[in-house]
Amino acid sequence: MANGQTIYLEICAPEKPLIETEATEVIVPGAQGLFTVLPGHTPFLSILRTGAVVAYNGDDEPQFFAVHEGFAEVLNDRVVILAPAVEEAEEIDLDRAQAAKQRARERLQTRSEDINYARAEAALERARARLHAHGRREY
Repeated sequence: MANGQTIYLEICAPEKPLIETEATEVIVPGAQGLFTVLPGHTPFLSILRTGAVVAYNGDDEPQFFAVHEGFAEVLNDRVVILAPAVEEAEEIDLDRAQAAKQRARERLQTRSEDINYARAEAALERARARLHAHGRREY
């Protein structure tokens, strides 16, 4: 449990076991932009956009998670993320994410009435989140 120096992070998704970890700092993709949570943070709620959640824990390597929209509840020693889908960095197929990014970009560059641009933009954001969570900084 959090001890005043760390934050307890929970990430919940419907078809996934609960992810629980402690961190000294958590970066979250809020609807209004990225926000950082440190121990003792003021409580608030936020809508999330598709992106990467990054949990830092002192000297350890940071943990990355791709979240696909959702909500975050921030308390002074806890961050709870509810998302329709979440992927841990180790689960992400890098080649598949890069191919999805390329397909989405090609669709967005196409000038055709047959293309659903909102869907293509959402696919591009999911691919970018996966690449970022995999440890790539391709934004």
